Amino acid sequence: MSLNVIYFVNYFKGPFWLETNRTGNEFMRITKGVTKLKSSPMHQRLDTRSGEEATAWFGNLAAQILTMKYLSLPLIFVPVPNSDCCVNNNRISRTTRLAESVVKCIRSGVVLDTLRWVKTMRPSHQGGSRDAKYLYDNLILTKQLSVGTYVLVDDIITTGAHLRAAAARLGGAGQPCHLALCVGKTTRTTSRRAFVISEEVLPQFNVPFNVPIAGDCSNKEINRSTCDAHHIPAVPI
Repeated sequence: MSLNVIYFVNYFKGPFWLETNRTGNEFMRITKGVTKLKSSPMHQRLDTRSGEEATAWFGNLAAQILTMKYLSLPLIFVPVPNSDCCVNNNRISRTTRLAESVVKCIRSGVVLDTLRWVKTMRPSHQGGSRDAKYLYDNLILTKQLSVGTYVLVDDIITTGAHLRAAAARLGGAGQPCHLALCVGKTTRTTSRRAFVISEEVLPQFNVPFNVPIAGDCSNKEINRSTCDAHHIPAVPI
């Protein structure tokens, strides 16, 4: 099935700027930890010293949208890892903070930080891959999945390749994911609205085989070979 993506900010990349484009971009940069916020959405004054209130704004708005969708419980929020969050470190991604904010506002659900890269990846804005198959091949699960309604959380969507790869990993482990929340979306179209509530549909990325899970590689040959290639410790059988 397809993946529905909900986002709230237009992140403009183009030559012709409007003031609303500047406002949206400023908000996205503070969410990503790049700069300080001077203006704010919804005419609300935000603390310019950190992105905590920007994250809380996202959590509150996302929680309201989810409440209207009447999703089956339990809700399980899975952050899409930053490029430096790989299997051999314990770094906490920005997207985990975003997911925690949603759970805090909706007062239900859990955050499952299970997706990790097998190696440090080059960020997409620095020329890193946006190919869903390549991203899928370099993404693994580090924890077993329980039954629930899975929701991916990311800071920004451009082509949707990272979200499709992440959804495929979850689906390959037996827990399909059909919904993702993002703070914003990259656009090259000028708009007089920096802050929106938009939803779009990404096509499904088909999974060709089972998913290796760190610490729980089974005796299935393809999982064993994948784990060995990425130096993932296997549980003795």
